[in-house]
Amino acid sequence: MLSLSVMEWEDANIKEGFRDSMAKYYPKKEIGEVMKQVEKWLAYLKKEGQ
Repeated sequence: MLSLSVMEWEDANIKEGFRDSMAKYYPKKEIGEVMKQVEKWLAYLKKEGQ
């Protein structure tokens, strides 16, 4: 299981590492879709936190 803070996720190097890990360990998953879902979830959390 991978756990990242919002601040970590906003770092481009972290996103690249996540993308690389997904490609290595979950090659059948659509990485772009996973990335979009993470971004949507974070947007929701930011909205709820206001």
